[in-house]
Amino acid sequence: MRIPFRKLYWTMVLGLVVTHFLCGWFCMKSKSPAFDEPVFLCGGYYYNLRSDFSINAEGGVLGQRLAALPAYLPPAVKLPPPGITGMLDFNQQSRAGEFMELNSEYDSVLDRGRLMILLLSCAFAVFLCHVSSRIFGRAGGLVSMTLYCLSPMVISHATFVSADLCVSVFSFTAIYFVWRLFRRFGLLNIISASLGLAGAILSKMSGLIVLPVYFLMLGAALLSPFKLYWRLPGGRGIVRGRGRRAAVLAGGTLTGMVAVYLLIWLAYDFHFTMKTARGGEEKRWEDVTYERLLAKSKFRDMFQLAREYRVLPDGVLYGLAFVADYSPRKSFLNGRISPQGWWTFFPAGIMMKTPLPLLLLCLGALLSWGWFLWGGKVSGRRRRWLCRGYGVFPFVVFGVLYMTLAVTQRFNIGMRHILPLYPVMFLLCGVLGEWLRRKSRSLWAVLLLSMAALAWCNWRIAPYYNSYFNALAGGPEHGWKAMVDSSLDWGQDLKTLGRRLEKYRDEPVYLAWFGSFAVRPERYLGCGYEPVGAFFPYSRRDIVWELKPGIYCISATMIWNAYFRFDADVDTPESREYYRALSQDFAMIRKAAENRQSLDTLIAERGRPFLSRVTGEYEIFRYLYLCRYLRTKQPLDHAGYSILIFRLDEDDLKRVSQP
Repeated sequence: MRIPFRKLYWTMVLGLVVTHFLCGWFCMKSKSPAFDEPVFLCGGYYYNLRSDFSINAEGGVLGQRLAALPAYLPPAVKLPPPGITGMLDFNQQSRAGEFMELNSEYDSVLDRGRLMILLLSCAFAVFLCHVSSRIFGRAGGLVSMTLYCLSPMVISHATFVSADLCVSVFSFTAIYFVWRLFRRFGLLNIISASLGLAGAILSKMSGLIVLPVYFLMLGAALLSPFKLYWRLPGGRGIVRGRGRRAAVLAGGTLTGMVAVYLLIWLAYDFHFTMKTARGGEEKRWEDVTYERLLAKSKFRDMFQLAREYRVLPDGVLYGLAFVADYSPRKSFLNGRISPQGWWTFFPAGIMMKTPLPLLLLCLGALLSWGWFLWGGKVSGRRRRWLCRGYGVFPFVVFGVLYMTLAVTQRFNIGMRHILPLYPVMFLLCGVLGEWLRRKSRSLWAVLLLSMAALAWCNWRIAPYYNSYFNALAGGPEHGWKAMVDSSLDWGQDLKTLGRRLEKYRDEPVYLAWFGSFAVRPERYLGCGYEPVGAFFPYSRRDIVWELKPGIYCISATMIWNAYFRFDADVDTPESREYYRALSQDFAMIRKAAENRQSLDTLIAERGRPFLSRVTGEYEIFRYLYLCRYLRTKQPLDHAGYSILIFRLDEDDLKRVSQP
């Protein structure tokens, strides 16, 4: 089916953009700062206002600078005074916390940063529609755009101040314009391809994967049977002969790489060092994190040589060293924790976090590609679809390489790390637009009903898009049993928790929250609370001597102790016996703490290290046994599906204290 009127087509495009924006807006307004957002946003403001790139240097400079573009608009944003800004977690989180405290309207500052990412997503939705329309026609473009605009995964990460959407957008853009350059060689395409490549590299270190994809596309272009057209200010024509084609593409590659190199330096204001002195002069800055990375890196000599000759800005070199230092991290999947992760993590995540209607459409698209390429006997149609297959070839190559890297590296801490695959998936689904060209009512019905079901899934989960899980995972209510961290719980639901707690105001509140050290939960809860667990060991407050009946709010990541700094198998007889011994010593310390003289006597007899060890280990074991017990209970309520709310009475607490 061809869209009969141009105005109707653009009306549908506009409607989808508005829908995507509104979904993102309400999602954005419901979120408190997520785990990485304070550091990411603080880094962007330092980059833009002070040319100081020492905060979150491994996070990619482009997304941070984009989120901080409102720095040039009123009202003015205050930054902490110049000082030591290290790349260690504590230093970065502390500086982000100072940034929050200095700006009383921090939530507005954060929303402005999120709005920049959301606007980028809206613009990309139109671009995706354009690319899909060029390959599959307007019907295919609308299909791809609809899937993108209604995807819970996309909407969720289009409203976080992070690098994931940026690297997805610029990787896709780079691949499109590079492929277009290899078909129609011209100045505009060289500029567009260079901007896309530089954007992907500057967004996130994983964006470097566009470089091997580029050279694979270059090899395919050299062997391509299609004509290579050229258009430059001096004229236009066709490049004839393999030798001339190779010379033209080599010249374009060299020109583009020079442009990318200059754009990288431009993104760092042509400063080599990450930190500048007060007068603006460059000052070599040593950081313990950086030096530690270099000391154990297999590429230490290469990095030292690159720093000596200033081949790239130091922020880029640090990011590369950070990636080279990569080692597998603890991962959680379906109730199990692994120190090395699973190769099945991302495939399982796609199956559980993608709406079932969308999975059905992807299956239909795969079958359609097979039918259109190899089915039937009409040679003309097959040639047409081979041309379309050639058009999506670089995106398929990118998707395969990216997924292979994700599966083999096992960096299993969140589905956001494979977000760049989703635009590719939606583009390939543009083939479903061919269904609308046919007179089969069954195909029409399947496509339109699937689209309606996708819209229904979107509406049901709004505005908690990050918590979406389909029926295969038991729905969002059971998502916490399947995946944690940024796949569900990134600390973004404190605002929702504050609203939920309004009906429990008369009861004590205990909180174990997976979030940034820079964020004070009481700012969003509207009530006091006692901490029973902390992800950052240096963010704990005074010890809670006694757990009392009340409301216990536990983040999904914290209830599974997925990244806890203390490893202990609490189900062994030895652990239970050790916990009982700790309980007796802790009771003795607690009783002595009621009287200053008794406490001084105990310190003199047993020493301060004894008190510190007992109180620290008892608090850890108590928390581990508490979580083990809570995992067997049905939550009373939830906040955005990511923070579980329980009510514990005296009997419950006895079971926790006596495992």
